[in-house]
Amino acid sequence: MDNRPVVYWILQENQLTPAMVDYLKFFVQQIPNLNIQFCIPSMWQNTLEMGADLNPIPFDGILHNEESYDWVCRKRDALEGTQLPGGLDAWRVLLLDDMNGGVVHPVVPKLPDHPNVKFIILQLPIPLGSTANEERMFYASVHWAHLRKIPVIGYELLPFDTKWTLLQALVDGVITNNETSYDWLTSPMAAIPGKVWCLPRYEAQLMCPMTPPFWHKSIGVPHHFIRQANIPDDALNIYIPHKVAMSHELMIMIRRLARVDRKIHLMISVGKDQGRGTHTHQEIVETLNREDLGKFFSYAFHDIQNGLDMSLADGILACSSCYATFLANQSSIPSLIIDPDIMPSQRGYSQTANSYDALEPFLDQLAAAKKKTSRMDQIFTEVLNALNP
Repeated sequence: MDNRPVVYWILQENQLTPAMVDYLKFFVQQIPNLNIQFCIPSMWQNTLEMGADLNPIPFDGILHNEESYDWVCRKRDALEGTQLPGGLDAWRVLLLDDMNGGVVHPVVPKLPDHPNVKFIILQLPIPLGSTANEERMFYASVHWAHLRKIPVIGYELLPFDTKWTLLQALVDGVITNNETSYDWLTSPMAAIPGKVWCLPRYEAQLMCPMTPPFWHKSIGVPHHFIRQANIPDDALNIYIPHKVAMSHELMIMIRRLARVDRKIHLMISVGKDQGRGTHTHQEIVETLNREDLGKFFSYAFHDIQNGLDMSLADGILACSSCYATFLANQSSIPSLIIDPDIMPSQRGYSQTANSYDALEPFLDQLAAAKKKTSRMDQIFTEVLNALNP
């Protein structure tokens, strides 16, 4: 008998992509102590087919026509005889005003009544982008959970940095996929009563409507390196694309970075074709930077041919524009290029500076952004711990 805590993850139409399916398959493996059950309304056949690898549980949504008709009649009877100038019945105006909300058939989700469900998680719809059926099933699912005193966690696929915050206020916690939404929902103006989290970049890029190929292919890569190198959450992961031809410039860069009073895990790329004589690229880097490398919290060498390793990086530090800085910019990873002979500039996520004065502000920005993030497994653990203090 499976006695693990159960989590219902409700998925609907327009809420699943091939990248999300692959990520969710990986995520389930990361938290074997939980029994995550993916539930999809039976009317969404395309979603059921796309998510077949998740072994989804189809469930029906029952419409109660009688209650809907009774509700319309009650509204009409309560306003009987009340008219606006021109003879228009007030109850008809109210029905139009709430976009026919008064005549929407109530939906009852027939989710399994499992006795060990700890919380449900589902996408929060937004007014500009979600369908009416998605919204109805969302409200019905939240109501189903509230009747059973089960917490509800909502997450962002479509942008939350909008003026509409009612849906976010209905759930017990909100997971965002970008810093802008996080900053807005944690501001006093948004007035969100529940907890707000922000996913790290390597998970946020998968929990979105369109995942770039780089992030799809990198599923699990950051998690692997975090475990392998035992990297703490408060360490900055800085990736340096190393070229033997620029060993002197990179030696200065590593020395300046080592002086910074900050916990840093240094990622250095090395190539098999970058050796000189009988010495490998890694040996050259270690020889030139032996004293400075020991000042970092930790460091590791990465194959320069495997760009996916950059998915762990909080930021890229380079002495010149190169393939790594181009890939980082295309993948929304901030990079700082320090070259004294180049004019300062900003292009997307890539910043060029001609002085090391830009180094610490760059690291401060990375640290501030990272401090706001929590991995999905950490969020799930936090929710469970709050339920069982």
